[in-house]
Amino acid sequence: MKKVRLILICSFVFVNIIYSQNFKITGTVTDASNGEKLIGATVMIKDLGVGSTTDVNGNYAIENLKAGVYEVSVSYIGYTSKKKNVSVEKNVKVDFLLEPTSVLLNETVVQSTKAVLRETPVAFSEVKGADLEFKLASRDIPQELATTPSVYSSASGGGAGDATLYVRGFSQRNVAVMVNGVPVNDMENKWVYWSNWAGLGDVLEDSQIQRGIGASPYSINAVGGVLNMVTKGIASEDEYIKLKSEFGSDNLIKGSIAFHQKLSNNFAVTALVSRKNWDGYAVGTYNKEFTYFFAVGGVFGDHSIELRGVGSPQEHGQRPASYARLTAADWDKYGKKFNYAMGRLNGSWINEAVNKFHKPQFNIDWNWQIANRSVLSTVVYYSMGRGYGSGTLGPFAPAITKQQDSVYQNYRDYDKVWSINSKAIDKNYSETLHRSTSTILRNSVNNHDWYGLLSTFKTQLSPELTLNTGIDGRYYKGIHYQEIRDLVGGDYYVDFKDVNGVYTDPVTKKTFGKMVKVGEKVNYYNDFYVRQYGGFGQLEYKSGNLTTFVNVSASSQGAKRVDYFLYKNDDPMRETDWQNFFGYTGKTGLNYNLDSYNQAFFNIGYFSS
Repeated sequence: MKKVRLILICSFVFVNIIYSQNFKITGTVTDASNGEKLIGATVMIKDLGVGSTTDVNGNYAIENLKAGVYEVSVSYIGYTSKKKNVSVEKNVKVDFLLEPTSVLLNETVVQSTKAVLRETPVAFSEVKGADLEFKLASRDIPQELATTPSVYSSASGGGAGDATLYVRGFSQRNVAVMVNGVPVNDMENKWVYWSNWAGLGDVLEDSQIQRGIGASPYSINAVGGVLNMVTKGIASEDEYIKLKSEFGSDNLIKGSIAFHQKLSNNFAVTALVSRKNWDGYAVGTYNKEFTYFFAVGGVFGDHSIELRGVGSPQEHGQRPASYARLTAADWDKYGKKFNYAMGRLNGSWINEAVNKFHKPQFNIDWNWQIANRSVLSTVVYYSMGRGYGSGTLGPFAPAITKQQDSVYQNYRDYDKVWSINSKAIDKNYSETLHRSTSTILRNSVNNHDWYGLLSTFKTQLSPELTLNTGIDGRYYKGIHYQEIRDLVGGDYYVDFKDVNGVYTDPVTKKTFGKMVKVGEKVNYYNDFYVRQYGGFGQLEYKSGNLTTFVNVSASSQGAKRVDYFLYKNDDPMRETDWQNFFGYTGKTGLNYNLDSYNQAFFNIGYFSS
């Protein structure tokens, strides 16, 4: 018995000694095709956030490791990345042989926007697609990103896709939001409408948000931060088919099917379709959403080509964001689910605020491996937007229902509006048709087409120096007008905003407006054009524990407007000249790894637009 106790005590002491010790993993990284040692390869244990780079002899070392099993990954430009599970109970030597790859399937246009752990001198956070998919549920993407440092999200009125994103206090107008390296901020006002990307969370590989000016090399920049959301693509090694169903409160039902299939050694297809229906939490904030995504392409000699498309046609009811700013007394009075954009009409609910939109994006990604360490990557993209957001138009807002113990109490009383509009006869326009003189419902239409190109050339000048240069350009046309959605009991509405439809009687000097019916334009009608082009250059230096970069970029943005309502058809003033604005950015930063766990970095930049 004493022997057994002694053995147990010795075993316990031995185990504690082992797990209290620090060990290291060392080794070399070699080109499998010619035996050449690779200088500057990145060796990482991502779960710990520690790593190293190979020296002039291809050697690396990761120190101060506790006993355990670690996944060690190695990456190097122009080579296929490798991973190994390494058991550490003593100092271990692990060598890697990397196979040269003819083309980088992980597009450098996408990768150039991403910061690298313990290398890029910028504050950033990453959310993997699997985590995002699991935690996001029915929420908007900004609400999950808000779990990362210095990021805040507001649900606004609580409608699906109506969330907003803030980084270090800057609104999303000052955050460069990208999908696969392609900017998606509105080209007119820099806003991001997350309802346009409602199903994007289902197809994300990962998301990275950089705080501050960021390390993205492009001339498209922002002072608040850079968010790059990367979708799944053809580079995945694993084939799969996935069926998923989701159920939640307020009758949430969502189903999706996704698959990735290799059709040959160098050709693959990835696709997803999903459908979502939800009654919404607040009254009238329903959501109907369909999402589609596809990526198809492969490697052809020294080239890779991939076609990607993603879109989410959707319709959802909204609640004004100002409801979140009610006093506590009003909040208690109306309740958390109250929506003052809702009303009663002919015994049914009607929502003033409805958003219906479809904004797909299509990319063609082309990579050309010019030499072993030089890659030219180009993305040509097109995005269109078709849809509207609705609201009210007219001389006064609908009355409030005062009927006690009614489900409609405190909501808009459109029955009273109907009674006004359905009885008004204005003989100046018609002796039989009823003129809507009270509130009507309108759609604010925003149809646009958006074309762009991003091209980068990345080359490794030496084991320590990498040069990244490129150009980008975009062209945008937006068509904006309001149209009548519902005359609420009337037959027509009189609009005085279109000068081409307004008439002044030469005798009486009385002015008459234009008779407008459902589906016709009202209030405003204009086109807006934006063109932007720029260039950039970035030099990166990496040696041992030190990484630094210098970046300069410049861009020119022009805008013009054509107004069809405020000016006569023959008035040359209806179309403005191009107004051009020049902007530039300069930034630099330095990162130094103090040990396997700690680092120090700084960055500084100047931004103008």
